Amino acid sequence: MYDIHYLEKERLACIRLHGPVKGAEVQRAVAEAALQAGGAVTKVLLDYREVSAMDLTETDGALASINSERLRATGVDVAGLQMSWVTDPTNAAVNEILYERMKRTAPHRVREGFGRLGSAERSFDEALAALDFSGDFSLPY
Repeated sequence: MYDIHYLEKERLACIRLHGPVKGAEVQRAVAEAALQAGGAVTKVLLDYREVSAMDLTETDGALASINSERLRATGVDVAGLQMSWVTDPTNAAVNEILYERMKRTAPHRVREGFGRLGSAERSFDEALAALDFSGDFSLPY
C-alpha cells in the first residue's frame, strides 16, 4: 500500500509505503505519481519506513520497459529523474528483500536510461540531501 504526496513547487513526489508491498507496487506508485503531476515530477522520495513485508515478484526487464514508457508518456524526463529513499534500519527482513530487488532491477534501470538513483542505506536527512533538499524540509504526512 502507498500514499502519494506531490509537492508542486519542489517538483517532488513523496511516496509513503506502508504495510506489505507486493510485486512492482513501487514502480506503479512512481508512474501514478508522475501521472498525477502531469509529468512535472523531477524528484521522487520513497519512504519505506513503515513497510512490513516485501516480495521479489515482478523484477523482470519487461516490466521495467513498460514502466519507463509510461513515465515518458506523461512527459517525465526519465534520464533526469532523481530518486532517493529511506528505510527503517531495524527492519532487516524488508531491507534484505529491498536490496535484492534493487540488485535484480539495476540492469533494467540502466538499460532504460533512468537518472540518478540513491542508496537505500540512508537516514531521512541524507535521503533529502541526495535530492538537494535541506534538513529543515518536512514531509506532508
